[in-house]
Amino acid sequence: MIQQPVAYILKTFLSDLPPETQTHLLSYCSEAEKNLINHQMPPTFTIDPQKYFQDGLIFSIHYSWLIPFLKTQPPESGALFLSLFPPQEQKKLSGLLQVIPSSSLSNLGKKYCEQFLLSYFVKEQQILPIEFLPSSPLNFLLSLSKEQLISLIDYLSLYDLVEEMRYIVDRGLLKRIFHCLPDKMKQLIPTIPKQSFSLPRMNLPKWDGSKKTFLSLLHTRGLQRLGIALIGQHPHFIWYLTHKLDIGRGNAVIKYSLKEISPIIIKIIITNIEEIVNLVIKGKMNEAL
Repeated sequence: MIQQPVAYILKTFLSDLPPETQTHLLSYCSEAEKNLINHQMPPTFTIDPQKYFQDGLIFSIHYSWLIPFLKTQPPESGALFLSLFPPQEQKKLSGLLQVIPSSSLSNLGKKYCEQFLLSYFVKEQQILPIEFLPSSPLNFLLSLSKEQLISLIDYLSLYDLVEEMRYIVDRGLLKRIFHCLPDKMKQLIPTIPKQSFSLPRMNLPKWDGSKKTFLSLLHTRGLQRLGIALIGQHPHFIWYLTHKLDIGRGNAVIKYSLKEISPIIIKIIITNIEEIVNLVIKGKMNEAL
């Protein structure tokens, strides 16, 4: 039995064919598969069928997601898998796993190892290619680099920080907060509007005064906001986005994306994301990155 992603792709391909050809091709499917295909809504944009073949998908995944699997492999197998990756990733993985990449793997062998690794990550799923994902106001996030996504996460936390600072009367505490903030984040504070909702307070009056702790609190809140924005998004979009991040951040975002939150709050946070990306990452403050 085919899964929904495959049914979606088939519906897309069939919609461009004459009715008699569609009927003929569907005759090879079971009744259940026909019903699944016919109930799919084809995309409203043109897509290239060749993009369904996801060569190189494994290389878009942050290398930290590979470590749990590679640790279960004998050194000889680990050496083969490591040889698939660019030198920078090879160096990081080799140091963590104490394995030297193999230099004897043929092109056919590399293709097999690539597909084997990919099957480990997607399990029984059939992940839609990015070009086939349903339309979403957040799809543009997949064009950002890991570094840009981390900057976005940090900036998102400012919406909570500004809200919490409204309730702080201790000037010494406010001074310490500004002292710990990076200059690029200080620049953005005047542009942060008052929110019509509030997430649980970060409880900064009980903060230990450490800059490292403070920035960690902010980053955790940014991860929470990004996760909330992903609630209700297509699961394959969430998979792509979280696997661009390292495994720690990615799993944190996934955890928050499983919460039940008001759709109004989700919409506001999506708007916040668009504001930050336009102003800071793509806009006039880009040099601050």
